[in-house]
Amino acid sequence: MLERAALHECRAVVLALNSDDSTLFATVIARDAASDVPVIARVNHSRNIENIYRAGADFALSISDISGEMLSARLLGRVARSRDEHRQVLRVIASARQSLRDLPLRQHGCSLLALKRTSAFLPITAETFVEPGDELYVCGSAEAVGGVAERMRA
Repeated sequence: MLERAALHECRAVVLALNSDDSTLFATVIARDAASDVPVIARVNHSRNIENIYRAGADFALSISDISGEMLSARLLGRVARSRDEHRQVLRVIASARQSLRDLPLRQHGCSLLALKRTSAFLPITAETFVEPGDELYVCGSAEAVGGVAERMRA
């Protein structure tokens, strides 16, 4: 069915399933069927986010975290802040050859949005290596993105 749907030609896969187990399984299937298509997953319980990332999701968002933020804002009489206002995209220039798998992105809560070498954007896969001079576009909180940038320059 995924071959007929031409999953490998899609711009992204968005998973919004009713169980984290189903999301985990669907993430693995989507990643195997189209390794270069970004997978965006809704996660019901924040304790499962890391497992969804390990399964191959490029971005995972916890519905329990978001609803908790909204509820606390309402109860405390504050305006709920958009999650986006806490995030930024930073261009980081790689200084050494290293595997994407070895980059400290997930440990800092960041996502790699794009990888540019010379004038071309490359597909992002677990097997991709970053070369000196490559441009990485990293998304995360200002502090987290700064931490990733510092570790990549070291």
